[in-house]
Amino acid sequence: MGKKSQGLKKAGRKAAHLPAFQRGSSSTNPDRKLPDNKKKGFYRSKSTIKLLNLYKSKPQQGKEPQPTAPARIQPDRRWFGNTRVIDQSKLSLFREALSQADNNPYSVVLKRSKLPLSLLAPSAPGRTEHFDEGGQEMSTVPQTRGSAILSLQSFSDTFGDKRTRKRPQLQASDLGELARQAERRQASFQEGRGGAGGEDEGDETAFSRDDPRGQDSGGETAAASEKIFKKGTSRRIWGELYKVIDSSDVIVQVVDARDPLGTRCFRVEKYLRSHKQSKHMILVLNKIDLIPSQVARIWVRRFSKELPTLPFQAKKQEKAAGRLQLFQLLRQYVQLMSDRKHVSVGFIGYPNVGKSSIINALRSKQVCRAAPIPGETRVWQYVALTKRLYLIDCPGIVPASASISDSLRVIRGVVRPERIACPEEHIDEVLQRVQEESIRARYSLPDACKWTDSESFLAVLAKKKGKLLKGGEPDISTAARIVLYDLQRGRLPYYVPPPVDPNAPEEESGDENKGKKRDRENREDEEDGEGGDEGEEGDEEEENGEEESAGPPGKKESSAANAMKRRRQTEAAEAEKDVSEKKKAKTAEAAPGKKTPTGTQTPGPSGKRGTRKAGEKKKTQGMKVVSEADLAKTLVDEFEA
Repeated sequence: MGKKSQGLKKAGRKAAHLPAFQRGSSSTNPDRKLPDNKKKGFYRSKSTIKLLNLYKSKPQQGKEPQPTAPARIQPDRRWFGNTRVIDQSKLSLFREALSQADNNPYSVVLKRSKLPLSLLAPSAPGRTEHFDEGGQEMSTVPQTRGSAILSLQSFSDTFGDKRTRKRPQLQASDLGELARQAERRQASFQEGRGGAGGEDEGDETAFSRDDPRGQDSGGETAAASEKIFKKGTSRRIWGELYKVIDSSDVIVQVVDARDPLGTRCFRVEKYLRSHKQSKHMILVLNKIDLIPSQVARIWVRRFSKELPTLPFQAKKQEKAAGRLQLFQLLRQYVQLMSDRKHVSVGFIGYPNVGKSSIINALRSKQVCRAAPIPGETRVWQYVALTKRLYLIDCPGIVPASASISDSLRVIRGVVRPERIACPEEHIDEVLQRVQEESIRARYSLPDACKWTDSESFLAVLAKKKGKLLKGGEPDISTAARIVLYDLQRGRLPYYVPPPVDPNAPEEESGDENKGKKRDRENREDEEDGEGGDEGEEGDEEEENGEEESAGPPGKKESSAANAMKRRRQTEAAEAEKDVSEKKKAKTAEAAPGKKTPTGTQTPGPSGKRGTRKAGEKKKTQGMKVVSEADLAKTLVDEFEA
């Protein structure tokens, strides 16, 4: 028996127990007693001592791992067979279904299947297309990756017991011959790429498919006459575009309704189809108030066959046309992507097409800097529309192309007119696109003013505006900048007419509405006992007014507004005439001896007149005239409203 236990038994014969805390004064003891007259802050705290002891201690050896309990496996032959095997018949069915889904622009892929879609979908980069002698495509079946290699040499000829190749097949005997073969292939490749191109690619067919910046094969960007015409093609701007594309789930491409094909980025669309197939794209036709409604319908019908297309007018933030439709479409994408916490929507397009204005219209307040000049947005910007929906504003991008002239860049709003050295060089293209009537109406030029070319026109305009140099010479450059400003901001109306589609259905809704309106007015005239002659005359005037307001392509908005004003005045005059005739008819049909609406009394059968005086009678007649004038004014206000 130890000394400690003997001492416990002698102390009172109680049960032995060990102290709960160690009373030693060692520096490794967290419960030690500090010496007298020592502050606690000078020594280590309990937590510090425990942490140091943890570092010094050795890891505790755990128990040996025990084997798992025996489990029963279901006896099934599928454990020993192949998985995810598909035959050619099912593969053809999948290929047909996938082709139908690809052709539908409103189909949305939410989740990728585990099926081998690489056997169904065409290869992204490097796809080879086969054409016959006439230039028509031979087969619509998508070519899979590696099909070009297999057409040259099959697997059986390369691998397996029956292979015929024993050593690598070298096409050249030395390095010089290999270099000459590479040059010949490069030359043939450039010739083939120069003649290829689709109808919708516009002026961008001479550049690489995989590079959305539109660089040529040599890697050099198409040179422009001035440095200002390279705006929108820098690496910084395209870096911002790549950021927006990578961060967005849905991409909205905004185009100008006046020139949709000219402001549409086909290279970016091809890049998204080949490399970013998970991104959903929407096409927004902005500035539809600058073109006729019929032309806007044709463009929407044409583009809807390829992508979901919406018309939009971001003129006023409170009354933006198409705002509700675009917001509902974005909400549908948010509901379809329910597994994601946030859905980002990126807005891309040419400069000055209205990307920031659309975001401001959706947000109903000024959240992005917007101006009627290109290059206002310089970096990408996040804007929260809802808790799950975010909008991303992107700077304007311009694919570099040598076939696009500088005048087209100016007309499309890529370049600011005040930074152009010679703006008068681009007025010829403006005079070809804008009608002479619209120019005369805009600048109040009389018919006596004639011009033969752009210089004479600018001289006439400079004298009209008072832009003169020393000696009374007209300032042609300033006048040219005024014209370019008005063209870019929509004050000079112009638009590119859509291509004629013979299969498009004819619009008959306008004629049907006219016929229904004519029948309704005829019935109202018959009920009033006046016949249908006046109603037909009013309809003829209305049709003439509509024909005047429609006008040929490029007619100014002021002429249409004047025609609408004349139409309203005609309708107001007819309404005033109808009111006066109804009043007269009611006065004539009033019974003898009864009071008329004017307050006077009609003569009875006995020839007696009323008891009122002549002065009172004249006074009441004057009151009647004033009331009819007020009524006519009210009708005019209602028509104008």
